[in-house]
Amino acid sequence: MCDCDCKDFCENKVGYSKINLRTLYAPIWVTTQKAMNWLCFGRLLVFIYLLVGYIIGLSLSFQGGKFFVYLTYQTLTLNLTNAFLLLCRSLYLRKRIYDPIKGAGQEATWVDKFIWTVWQTAYPSAHIVTLIYWVLIYDPENSNIAGRYNHGPPLIHVYFEFFMSETPFKWTMLPICYIYYLLYIAVHLIFVFAKDEYIYEAVDPRETDDFFWFPVILVLLGSFFGIGKLLRYLLNKCLGNEEVINPHHSSGEDGDIELSTSDSSSRDTESS
Repeated sequence: MCDCDCKDFCENKVGYSKINLRTLYAPIWVTTQKAMNWLCFGRLLVFIYLLVGYIIGLSLSFQGGKFFVYLTYQTLTLNLTNAFLLLCRSLYLRKRIYDPIKGAGQEATWVDKFIWTVWQTAYPSAHIVTLIYWVLIYDPENSNIAGRYNHGPPLIHVYFEFFMSETPFKWTMLPICYIYYLLYIAVHLIFVFAKDEYIYEAVDPRETDDFFWFPVILVLLGSFFGIGKLLRYLLNKCLGNEEVINPHHSSGEDGDIELSTSDSSSRDTESS
């Protein structure tokens, strides 16, 4: 019989552990205030890039609201939201995060955990829409600028964050990716009942030859998430960083988990 409460379950089982803010927002390569400023600038450029693609797609593919039913644009919306929140939070924390007193050991708030969740959901989804479009759908003779432009920015966004920060992956976040995808299927079916039209043959039960793509996408989501976790592990090894799970937090509370890196002590003292 489990004796853990709801808070303990969310923090230790689901993955909402006590994470140092530098793990989520600070640059992974150079830990200085100047590098943090450049990272904020890079996040601004990525956000503008995503926003331009979103506007292009909205103007060319709105089709009476059909725009929001495409998995591509729902994924683009997810990445745009995440990029905006990352940018705003980074700008807010860019000086405080390297404060030797206020910044050391500063834990993530519910806002940071929400941003972390959105990013981990966006990571495999960006791979799915990019792979499906460029491998299965893209036709040079029938494609438009919105289709070509919007099946790339989400992937650029997630890999920019992947290589510029050390945001960790947690296997317990994978069900959230599945919930997101299943919610998309629900939205699509609502559109089907309202318009009597299927956007994708992969979720059209009348097209039995193509309907198998539904479970295939579920497998791909888990595969890309696992690849992301493996790449994060290898990158941390190359940089000499390790994910440290400490069952006893400095506050003395049992069962808390702290994620940090092996060189976290140097990060606490290094500044511009």
